[in-house]
Amino acid sequence: MILKKKIAIIISFSIIFGMSLLPVISFQNKSNSHQERSLSTSLASPPISIDGNGELDSFTNKTGSGIWGDPYIIQDYDIVGTGTGYGIELQNINKPLIILTCRIKSFISGIHMVNVSNVIINDTTVSDNSLRGIYLEDSDNNTIMYNYAFDNGIGIYIRWSIKNIISNNNASDNGDNIYLRHSENNTVKENLASIAYFFDGIHLEFSNNNTIKDNTASKNGQYGVHLEESNYNRILGNTLLKNADKCIMEVNCTNNIILNNDCGIDDIPGVPSYPLVFFVPIMAFTLIALVLYLRKNKF
Repeated sequence: MILKKKIAIIISFSIIFGMSLLPVISFQNKSNSHQERSLSTSLASPPISIDGNGELDSFTNKTGSGIWGDPYIIQDYDIVGTGTGYGIELQNINKPLIILTCRIKSFISGIHMVNVSNVIINDTTVSDNSLRGIYLEDSDNNTIMYNYAFDNGIGIYIRWSIKNIISNNNASDNGDNIYLRHSENNTVKENLASIAYFFDGIHLEFSNNNTIKDNTASKNGQYGVHLEESNYNRILGNTLLKNADKCIMEVNCTNNIILNNDCGIDDIPGVPSYPLVFFVPIMAFTLIALVLYLRKNKF
């Protein structure tokens, strides 16, 4: 009878401990696949550089009229570099333009936009760019959506820019996944920003009044969401699991609203997210200690 009680206690403890690890096991078995679009209809192209509305008007390989309701469309380009320059460079443009279903890889920046507005980047893959996959500087009222950005220094980098929408992108497996610096009133929503090699899923620096909502930023090298000198932002409803340091980090911030984020174990300040291999010896040691305790007390 005593032996049966011992066995029952050990088995019960093992089941409870094992069940507590199920989220860790299931999450670690998930891999982030990059669903690059088919390139069967794409046009191999050298880098594209357009400066000003006039050059955009005269750019031949596009469709549309450049007006609301019939924007210009640059579509189906396969642009592969040698590690220098920009794949698509846009400057000083405010005519409606869509960059659609392109693949851009192996540049300093895949898409580089400075002083640009009214542009939509949609269903485009940017990868293997040394600094940035998609870069906006001094650019307002643009939309970046349904793109794939991976193996870049920074997946999507927004700098000195306001009122942009970054939504439904897969920006994972970069050094930093999504980075806002000196940028305000932007919306970052429903993106996958996980597995940053070195740093963060979503990083705000000197950026105020932004909305970070319903994103998944998990298993990153440092934090799920990292706020530095950034105030009056709304961090709402994000999934921020198993990040190496913490799920959310604030440095010198005030008046941020942080609500309804799923941090798992990371919601305990200072508790890192350890891999399963860390828990196995702890579990074994605990079971051994339990058996010795039962023997000593002749349970």
